[in-house]
Amino acid sequence: MNLTKDDYLDVYFADESGFSLTPSISYHWQQKNENVKIIPRHSKRINVFGIMSKNNNLFQRHHMGKITSDFVI
Repeated sequence: MNLTKDDYLDVYFADESGFSLTPSISYHWQQKNENVKIIPRHSKRINVFGIMSKNNNLFQRHHMGKITSDFVI
């Protein structure tokens, strides 16, 4: 018995990610005697939360704050 194939149970996959203009590069490669310059730009972090079904039905929301269990509920 396969509960998802028998339409008894729906399975969803959830994930969240965040984006900002603040670089998070901790190290990098460069040629000997070459200077690498990164100009940081600070911004607020935008978080995105999504839930997708096996049938590719997508529910997504963006949020300026932290993605907490209260937000998900």
